[in-house]
Amino acid sequence: MKITSTVFIYFYFFAHPYYSVGQITSSSIRIRLTNPSFEGSPMQSAAPDGWRSIDFQGESAPDVHPNGFWGVTTKPFSGKTYLGLVARANKTWERIGQVLSSKLIQDSCYQFSIFLAQSPVYRSGMNNRDHFPQLSKMSEEFNFTIPIILRVWALDSKRNKNQLIGESPKIDHEHWKKYTFRFTSEDFFNAILLEAY
Repeated sequence: MKITSTVFIYFYFFAHPYYSVGQITSSSIRIRLTNPSFEGSPMQSAAPDGWRSIDFQGESAPDVHPNGFWGVTTKPFSGKTYLGLVARANKTWERIGQVLSSKLIQDSCYQFSIFLAQSPVYRSGMNNRDHFPQLSKMSEEFNFTIPIILRVWALDSKRNKNQLIGESPKIDHEHWKKYTFRFTSEDFFNAILLEAY
């Protein structure tokens, strides 16, 4: 059975507008996230303060690390904690989001950076979804170590429309690495979603 992996996340900053030379701007507003570095008490299946987990029915939520659970010992890039997201072989994945401090402006350009790493160990169970909605826990424990990607979405408040604003390459490194993304907002989005995939 193919077991996918986990990605660790530490946000550096989010949605700092950038502009090309000669482009006229009315403002340069930095959009801030609440708790961008996922600080809090390490815990399993619980969103850090300021974030909301958006789970698949019957599946676990993201984890705040490190505390040794799942065999994870990666040190934080900065601060005391970071977020772990898992993509599973049962075609489910973890995701987390929040409402932005102010809306993205349609047709405006933005840039954000994020630090990502993969754990060499992430041992956990997984649900058998063959007869969904009746889930059963598989008796095996798996090591989620196959590289996955992180996708970042901009959403409207009702999630009727969304835009993929960032997609990492496969995260196959155990050290923290900075990734920077640039995008032009297609609408007046007011929320962000991070998902392992």
